[in-house]
Amino acid sequence: MTPDQELARADKAQQILTSEAYKDAVKEAQEYILSLIMMTEDTDKDRFHALCLRLKQHHTLIRQLQSYMETGKMVEEQIKRKSFFSV
Repeated sequence: MTPDQELARADKAQQILTSEAYKDAVKEAQEYILSLIMMTEDTDKDRFHALCLRLKQHHTLIRQLQSYMETGKMVEEQIKRKSFFSV
């Protein structure tokens, strides 16, 4: 991926992560999954496991978007350094 593509992806990730609609959706989805976990019978280990995997996937998506943002910040820093030293 080119630096410009990395920066564009980072910008989109930041737009998503800072969106109030996204924040609300993430919170509601997490609360929903947790409520399903809490309602699951202790003996229903398969359902409990499946819900825990769903919650883990939910957090993996969030972490991936955050990673895109961090990568974009690093690319910006590299571009600034190159332009500083090339002057």
